[in-house]
Amino acid sequence: MGQIGVAWESLLSPELVLHSYLQHLRRGVLEVMVDSAPHLYEFKMIIQEGLLEHLREACPTISVSEIKLTRGTWYDLNKEGLRVPRQLKTKRY
Repeated sequence: MGQIGVAWESLLSPELVLHSYLQHLRRGVLEVMVDSAPHLYEFKMIIQEGLLEHLREACPTISVSEIKLTRGTWYDLNKEGLRVPRQLKTKRY
């Protein structure tokens, strides 16, 4: 996991980390997939409270100008209700 991933995990609660997936960083835009509407709302509130600024402070060598949230899942649930990651074509940062 890269510098952004480490910072992401240190800045957020373990529950929010569990409900988010860093898709990619392109042209300064960090795209994050969030798996439910309530968590998406919570992320929007945290971004308004300064998450981007904290991420920039934690990763001064990486240019992040925006955090873009999308609703979706990167996993399936097996018979026991446990998460099984899907094969995604994006990198984890």
